[in-house]
Amino acid sequence: MISRARRLYPFYFVGLMLGLAVRSYQDPTGAFVALPMGLLGLPTPGSPADYLYPLNSSYWSLFAEWLANVALVLFFWRLRSQALLIVTVAGAGALLWVWRETGTLHGGFHWADIGVGLARVAFAFPLGMLLYQAFVRFDLGRFRAQPSWLGAALPILILPCFFGLPDLLIVLIVFPVLVLAGAAFEPHWPSLPLWLGEVSYPLYCLHAPLQVAVRFVAVRSPWPEVVGLLGFCAVLMVTAVAVYVVQRQRRYTSPIPATT
Repeated sequence: MISRARRLYPFYFVGLMLGLAVRSYQDPTGAFVALPMGLLGLPTPGSPADYLYPLNSSYWSLFAEWLANVALVLFFWRLRSQALLIVTVAGAGALLWVWRETGTLHGGFHWADIGVGLARVAFAFPLGMLLYQAFVRFDLGRFRAQPSWLGAALPILILPCFFGLPDLLIVLIVFPVLVLAGAAFEPHWPSLPLWLGEVSYPLYCLHAPLQVAVRFVAVRSPWPEVVGLLGFCAVLMVTAVAVYVVQRQRRYTSPIPATT
């Protein structure tokens, strides 16, 4: 957990500084009040617009991940499959309750809907551990998934959105199946998924403040399409820099062992 934080915190810090630059123009006082908590990886109580992380709204999920890792160190590592199953079912029940009350699973980045984010991680984290145990115990790797199998999940993505039902079905059923299928799938070009996995974290840390900056400029510009295109180019540049940094890190650091 510590080695993971040491490797990923630089990207977290860059995303925080980028968010500080963007928010300082809109609300200088609020931005610098939120900075100390952000540097510590903690949410900011009473922040503007009710964000947990006003400098980078996407960091709410990293906070939820950290809470899940603390729970892993303190409790989950000693749980057997049966106990993990009970925890996972309880998390699924929390998701069902959230869906029934709000009609959606979209939330977690505001203080008002922090329960949504906690419910999401309460289901997803123990489920990931359970899937890993099942994959090893039943040797599911011997079943080689085919790319055509992924087509079976596409129809649910075009269902009408009846009170968030497609989201619920995707989270509870489709995503776990895709995780197992992906674990059993051997790509012909492994470098591509490896590259996508390496660059995903840097992009996640940087996309929210970049999006806010592009939107802020676009709504005030007589050429919003041009601003959008420049924003897309900025994302490409950030991706290139992130890939370079990740590759350099890989030369000097050992791979992070799986926590599950």
